[in-house]
Amino acid sequence: MGDEQIVRQRFGNAVASLSATKRLAHFQFPFAPEKVVDFFREYFGPTKVAFSRLDADGQKRLAAVLQSLWREHNRATDGTTDVEAEYLEVKAVRA
Repeated sequence: MGDEQIVRQRFGNAVASLSATKRLAHFQFPFAPEKVVDFFREYFGPTKVAFSRLDADGQKRLAAVLQSLWREHNRATDGTTDVEAEYLEVKAVRA
């Protein structure tokens, strides 16, 4: 989740107005958290790029960290993945 005060500090006087709202994103996949990492690695641009910039050992470490996060927050108990994640939606208007 983002921090509204930090966002405001970073934009400073560059914006005329700024609103920040906490939102929830619900992720539900018909497969286990380990496969969720594979799915994002294959189809989600920022994740693809992150993996492409790492050597083999770095890729293994990143995959392990991401799998751990998905497992830690997974609410499903049937072999699928069900995660609710909070994020900060920010809308800013240039000054």
